[in-house]
Amino acid sequence: MKSKRLSASRYRLQSHAVAAVLCAATASFQYSASSIRSATVRTELEARVTQQQSLAGDSEALNERLRFLTAEVQEHTKSLHSLRQSIPATSNEHAFIEKLASQAEDCGLEIHELQPGDVKQMNQFGLIPVRVSALGSWSALCHFLKRLRETERLCGVEECRISVADRSKDQLRINVTIGIFSARTTSLASDPERSFQ
Repeated sequence: MKSKRLSASRYRLQSHAVAAVLCAATASFQYSASSIRSATVRTELEARVTQQQSLAGDSEALNERLRFLTAEVQEHTKSLHSLRQSIPATSNEHAFIEKLASQAEDCGLEIHELQPGDVKQMNQFGLIPVRVSALGSWSALCHFLKRLRETERLCGVEECRISVADRSKDQLRINVTIGIFSARTTSLASDPERSFQ
């Protein structure tokens, strides 16, 4: 009986030992699986954090680009406003042409003819060519062209022909065509309101 008790005790001890080894193996397996899951979760979290940081960086870059574009739009708006002032919407071409004639005379040019031509359509605006025939010196012509360049109204010299009128007096015969940008679409030459001489 003693031997049966001993063998039953051994059997229980072995069973407990096997159970302990199985528990230890199961715990080790669960720990490994838990570690693998933790590593996977940690990797996913790190990837999401990196993605969020990247999005934050992209967001900052987009905000910086937006600030740059906003400043650029404001600058272009100022330029457009300045151009709109250079090409007035009101039809004041007669006054501007009279001002050109007065400036030419102030510079020492003797005006013989001042004749606006037909309006040439250019997109939303018109270009009015004004033919000016005058006598004067080279310095008077240069002074007039300088003043024309400094005017706020958008205009420019389209053509300039110079010939000698009188060598003894240093007189030049000057034919200049000045293009005046305008919101006008009808001809000034046919305008009964005013005529130019």
